Amino acid sequence: MTPSDTLPNALAGLDAIVDDVLPCAAVFLDFDGTLSPIVENPDRAAALPGIAVLLERLARRLPVAVVSGRGLADLAPRVAVEGVAHAGSHGFEIRTRDGREVRPFPEAAAPLEGAIPALRRVAAAAPGSRLEDKRFALALHLRGVPPALEKAAAARTRAIAEARGLRFSHGRRVVELRPPDAWDKGRAVEWFLDRWASGGSRPRALYIGDDVTDEDAFRALSSGAGTGIVVRPRPPRDTAARWALEGPTEVRTLLLRLVDAVDGARRSPA
Repeated sequence: MTPSDTLPNALAGLDAIVDDVLPCAAVFLDFDGTLSPIVENPDRAAALPGIAVLLERLARRLPVAVVSGRGLADLAPRVAVEGVAHAGSHGFEIRTRDGREVRPFPEAAAPLEGAIPALRRVAAAAPGSRLEDKRFALALHLRGVPPALEKAAAARTRAIAEARGLRFSHGRRVVELRPPDAWDKGRAVEWFLDRWASGGSRPRALYIGDDVTDEDAFRALSSGAGTGIVVRPRPPRDTAARWALEGPTEVRTLLLRLVDAVDGARRSPA
């Protein structure tokens, strides 16, 4: 693990990144904070202008998936790009590149149901919060909550998770409960890579994300399966990523350069 504020910028190291993942690569991207700026109201989040066109161009050349904590029904319309796969609810809900829907652990939602009444009480004590039931995750959004109440709400949510054996994560002004099953963004990436293998070899992965939950994917790649790029968090945290970007605008720039690099590699003589 490396402090995120010490990582080199991925745009400056693009040649090394391209050399690492090409010619056989797969690209994975988080949504909020990566393709879309973080906004006060998550319902209003949208990918930056031009992102959809770049993803469409990239998906014609390489396998591409958007991996998010949002539920699949919420995520897919926000990145409605032909040929791009989606993994919602941290990978518990998957839509393949050809539109087929897969739920690796359909029974995983059951343990969350019993936590809903307790989380509703937490939300009632934190005015400005919003409870979101994503079936395979329960998110308590805290962006409208005063700081003192936000801290208390996060602590009470963690206690609910510990009492019920659920997974707890604390992101940017949101806390989340997830099923206890060993499934996360990292496992979702592995699932895709196994299915995108050709000739017995899996593609090299490039994963870009900003959230604490993206660390599961960075760790999955740190053993040599690919490269992780963190959208530099504020405040800094330790990360398993190897490179960093400063925000969604730099993500868009990297995607543009990556498309150009792939095209250039294909034009080069064997």
